[in-house]
Amino acid sequence: MSEFTHKNSVQLVYNGAEFIDVNLSLIQKAKKFIILQTYIFEEDAATKPIISALKESAKRGVEIFILIDGFGSRDFTDESIILMERLGIKVKFFSPLFSSNLDHIGRRLHSKLLLIDGTEVLLGGINLSQRFNAPKNSPPWLDFACLLKGEEIKNVVEKNFPLYSKYFPVLVTNHLKSLPQSLVEQTCAVKTNLNDWMRLRNEIYYSYLTAIKNAKNQIVIVAPYFFPGKRFLSELAKAACRGVQVDLIFSAISDHPLERWSSRYLYSWFFSKNINIYEWGDSIVHGKLALIDNNWVTVGSYNHNFLSRFGNHELNLEILDEHFANTVQKEVTHIKNKSIQITADKWEVQNTLKQKTLEVLSFIFSNILTIISMVVVIRRKEETDFNLME
Repeated sequence: MSEFTHKNSVQLVYNGAEFIDVNLSLIQKAKKFIILQTYIFEEDAATKPIISALKESAKRGVEIFILIDGFGSRDFTDESIILMERLGIKVKFFSPLFSSNLDHIGRRLHSKLLLIDGTEVLLGGINLSQRFNAPKNSPPWLDFACLLKGEEIKNVVEKNFPLYSKYFPVLVTNHLKSLPQSLVEQTCAVKTNLNDWMRLRNEIYYSYLTAIKNAKNQIVIVAPYFFPGKRFLSELAKAACRGVQVDLIFSAISDHPLERWSSRYLYSWFFSKNINIYEWGDSIVHGKLALIDNNWVTVGSYNHNFLSRFGNHELNLEILDEHFANTVQKEVTHIKNKSIQITADKWEVQNTLKQKTLEVLSFIFSNILTIISMVVVIRRKEETDFNLME
């Protein structure tokens, strides 16, 4: 696992118009190369300006590499890909649905980033789609990314190097063998963590466990799909037992009812451990963010479920910085103030027999998915050494 680097600056970016604008600004100022990787990339009103900006950048000589998931971005049209490739843009699908590579069944590219010239990266949990960024009849989904500048960029590339060497060898040859010095005046401790169970990397999961074990005052976790497993839950309970205020922020509405019911299966247990539950109702929660003791923050693509832990390629930034943590503290306070706190008494009345049945069935099915992920995803060590880039 990599260590923290310190010569960095980090800015919290919110989903919606701000996220789209940051994407456009970064793409438009690129001079050498662009790497875009994401789970969902759809062609619609929200992403049309981004697609146009990518094409314009290609016309002025910027090399562009797009890696999108074979399942999440399955509706991205062949026609658009052909038009991009005519301009020299290289587009690849990670783990296509119809593939002879059986060890990739269940493994998805869930990480999301936009890397510009090896000097700036936008990394988080936000997909590129109107239904996420600008729904017609509701606010944008609650989600976050980080705009990172500084020396940690090299470690972001390192975590993704096996992907790039496999799908884009020319990217490695032309740009990644000698990344530019990317130092900034600001001092912000940042570490890039990867979860990719197939490649024996569980860095995000263990970064959470370590931070929770060391928590002294407060833990706040914003999560769309919260079913993290016994060890994680045990550490949360121990933290609450020693007097740490534990606040979990979930969504009152969900795009995946199965995961939502699985999370609610645990509500009674949370209440028995003095863990606080909040439900955000203004939009769908999709953000994966945590704040501990107003100092430790993590933002990225990692969900607290077995798909993220055992099936997906996930990236998070782990940040130790009081100024950045203060920004996140203001945001989570705003979210909590606009959410409904679910108490034990309310839940006892609200949780009908029908709901309890759905929760149990969802719980069982989620465990079945875990078993499938562990069986079909073959684990192996990395074959590619990032030191070759030196």
